[in-house]
Amino acid sequence: MKYGSVLFVVSCVIGFLILSHVKEVEGQKDLGCNMDVEAPGHCGNNGKSLCEEDLRKKLRKIPSAPKDIKVACNCTDRPHYIKGYPHYRVCDCRTDCPR
Repeated sequence: MKYGSVLFVVSCVIGFLILSHVKEVEGQKDLGCNMDVEAPGHCGNNGKSLCEEDLRKKLRKIPSAPKDIKVACNCTDRPHYIKGYPHYRVCDCRTDCPR
């Protein structure tokens, strides 16, 4: 009886983990298009939100781009090696693809 209940609990936990992973992967399918943006400045603590804002500004310039597009970005500071050149951040963004 002990082994049966332990087996049941373990199988429930494994099932839950599998279902959670499937939902996560399905959520990422919506953000299937990659867009890169370079912007002046540093990433700082709010680099992701700065990148998302920069990408939205870039997309607003395109008349056919949807206004309510989903965006998720990662921010990376690009080092500069030449004195006098500004610091830049590189934004690796994923958006939902236009239909």
